[in-house]
Amino acid sequence: MEFWCQDLETRVQHYKIVMPKLERKTKKIQDVKLRNYMEDVLHELHSNRHPTPEQIILTKPLFVERPYGVHKVGYQQMVQLCKIHELWPQFGPRRRLSQYGRLLRATDLAIKWDGWDDESAHEIIMACFIRGLNPKGLHTHERIAWLKQWVTVAENIDDDSVSLLLHCPIFLGLNEATNKALYR
Repeated sequence: MEFWCQDLETRVQHYKIVMPKLERKTKKIQDVKLRNYMEDVLHELHSNRHPTPEQIILTKPLFVERPYGVHKVGYQQMVQLCKIHELWPQFGPRRRLSQYGRLLRATDLAIKWDGWDDESAHEIIMACFIRGLNPKGLHTHERIAWLKQWVTVAENIDDDSVSLLLHCPIFLGLNEATNKALYR
């Protein structure tokens, strides 16, 4: 587990780099209702809380095209997303991010379909690490509760809005106490 923690420590540093990019683009959203939804999500993060899956899902249209769609997001933000998800940001990174997001979503749906009782403690720990949560110090029921929030978002997106899932380590993991222990 120590190796996974060291790996995640490197990845979580990029969460805070993406935040100002999200904020800057939010100010330029023309649709007032969607802008308010995104501002609510960002307010939760700034208040040291996490948005609910329902709040996150309301922002879904923003993650299809501009400003946050995987094929429309700015280059620097795309590079940071690649680093969060451990993808090499060269040679077709947008395509790889999209493919990875679809694979992650399929895995999430499979976990939901199989049921949480069929997952071993080790599999739950690995699922948390892959999705950007440091499970060290959390009880199994806390890990599962966090993963259920993640899966709620995954169930409500499609291939066009996979960028929303790629941003979920930030939305659901930025303020987790176990992740904060990893920030430098």
